Amino acid sequence: MGVTPETGPPGLYFVAESPAIRAVGAVRMDIAAFVGVAPRGPARVPVVEPGAEVGTKLVGLSCVDPARPLLRSVPVFVNSWAQYQQLFGGFEGPGALPFAVWNFFASGGQAAYVVRIVHDYGDPTQDLAGFASADLPGVATLSGDAVGFRARNEGSWGNSLSVQLEFRVAEFVPNTPGAGSFSVFSDVYLPVGTLIRATAADGTQQLRFVTLTYLEGLSYSPDVVRVITLNSPFGFIPVTWEIVTADVRIEDGAGRSERFSEMGFMTGHPRFLADVLCAQSQLVWPKSEWAASELLPGTADLRDVFVTDVFAGGADRYKELKPADFFDANWVPGNEEPGAGITCLAHLSDLSLVCAPDLYVPEPKPPADEIVEDATFCGADFAPHIPKPKTVTPKPVPEGLVGLYLSPEIPDDLAEIISLQTQLVDTVAAWRTAIVMLDVPPGLDPARIEKWRRNFRSEFSAAYHPWLRMAHPERSDELVTIHPSAVACGIVARTEKRFGVQHGPSNELVVGAVGTTMPLTESLHGRLHRQAINCYVQDPAGIRLTGARTLSLGSAYRQLSVRRLVTMIIRALDRQLQWTVFEPNDGRLQSAVKTAIAAFLRSLYRANAFVGATEEEAFFVRCDKELNIRSVVDEGRMLAEVGIAPAEPLEFIVVRIARDPDGRLQVEA
Repeated sequence: MGVTPETGPPGLYFVAESPAIRAVGAVRMDIAAFVGVAPRGPARVPVVEPGAEVGTKLVGLSCVDPARPLLRSVPVFVNSWAQYQQLFGGFEGPGALPFAVWNFFASGGQAAYVVRIVHDYGDPTQDLAGFASADLPGVATLSGDAVGFRARNEGSWGNSLSVQLEFRVAEFVPNTPGAGSFSVFSDVYLPVGTLIRATAADGTQQLRFVTLTYLEGLSYSPDVVRVITLNSPFGFIPVTWEIVTADVRIEDGAGRSERFSEMGFMTGHPRFLADVLCAQSQLVWPKSEWAASELLPGTADLRDVFVTDVFAGGADRYKELKPADFFDANWVPGNEEPGAGITCLAHLSDLSLVCAPDLYVPEPKPPADEIVEDATFCGADFAPHIPKPKTVTPKPVPEGLVGLYLSPEIPDDLAEIISLQTQLVDTVAAWRTAIVMLDVPPGLDPARIEKWRRNFRSEFSAAYHPWLRMAHPERSDELVTIHPSAVACGIVARTEKRFGVQHGPSNELVVGAVGTTMPLTESLHGRLHRQAINCYVQDPAGIRLTGARTLSLGSAYRQLSVRRLVTMIIRALDRQLQWTVFEPNDGRLQSAVKTAIAAFLRSLYRANAFVGATEEEAFFVRCDKELNIRSVVDEGRMLAEVGIAPAEPLEFIVVRIARDPDGRLQVEA
């Protein structure tokens, strides 16, 4: 409420309103991202313009026009295991991704992003080579080209697809019939692109498109009509008029199906078949050859139901995947457009945990072919010596992710594993918003584990050990090995939902674990804990996660709960103080900001997020004239400082808030 001004003679007086104090609240920190290999799922998605949805036709290009570049990697939000299965399939592939996501939701996780990794061929033709495709008989473009479909993404799953098209007709009666144009009542829906079938008195039938429609008459008059113009006149005066649409049913042979009704056959129609499939289908894309063309049935009879030929060409190109596919060498922090691999996550403002279970497969690389060279071709008689060609004995190449095979027990492979994990941590740590969950490579002895640990020091990373054994989700008589970092993601999410982000995700039981790949003695457990490696140990109640530390070498952020708490505070202030950029930069704004932040921190203090017998010992907020001196205000900036003492013995951590002259709000710790 504004302060009443001192009034003088009669006149108009303006009152400056004080900024309304807007509450700041906690934001969720339980959303994880899983990056890995799946048998199906979104990848190589056509790029659309900013703010547009997939399927939108802009700047004259269809959604599948070859001129559109492809996003090799896209983050897909899922909130259940069932939704993941619908999009990415189940456990039929060689990747560890489905096991990680399944355990996350089984452990109490509620939301995640999933990124499917596919190989970067660097060639658009090769990129699409693994997509199944098929043509649909009975319909063609005006120039006679086939109407074909391509699986939504690559993989052998697409070879089981089928598309069925059935024509639908609905009769209408025009007010003033004509061969090339006619009128109907204004409530008859005949948009541009509608296909019309007309029948003559002798049974002859022809098809035409609506190319122009407009209202004629006064809008408030009951006599207003809609005038329709066709692309060309019928060759007769029709006696029957019908609207032609199509119902399309798509099945993938694995229980997933889609149905789209009242499809149109011409670009510009509100439900043009290609546009609807682009925007709504999760199973197929239209082929680019017809996605911007008019379509016509083969005959005007329209009685037959047409089914695509057998889909073919879908391929699981697992063997071609490389560790480099998890990254994007051309992307750097600050790029406005998302990159590929891990970097496609950079722009997600609600992401808190990152796990890449398929970054490498802990197996020895396939053996090289053996080359055998016989000594001679010479016999008993003297003769010129003829060397025998070298014989190459090919080794059988195992199925699966052979390009990702790296054995931690081989020094060179272990060095490459460390390099990949370091690159992963460096990439995500640059965003300062999420924690990378790392696995200690399996099979290492304690000395090599400690040597591995010395390669990491980021507060935005945490390490877990050992790997876990669980019953297969679909085959209870089979045990599988699960990445410990994936299990930890579910525990972190579950703990936050139950107790809040300030509660350390440790001393928590693992859902479904029956053992570990490396039982830990009490001595080894303590040794690794001192190295900030979070361990799973067996106790009478089951397998328990005992640690919740980051890999930071400093004391301020050694506890995972502290790092996540500070990140949450920064995220909440950054989002919920954006209103300040529209307010006058004066003492009233500073007071409102201080009050809002203090109320937020007070709620966290009462939830035991901070230590201190009083609020003054637990946190402070400064936003006054001492910080915002005249030179700061003249530059259009506003500064605030926040100090907190998280529930872990350490000095104050200072958060600085700055409003720049260009209106940007920056919050950092």
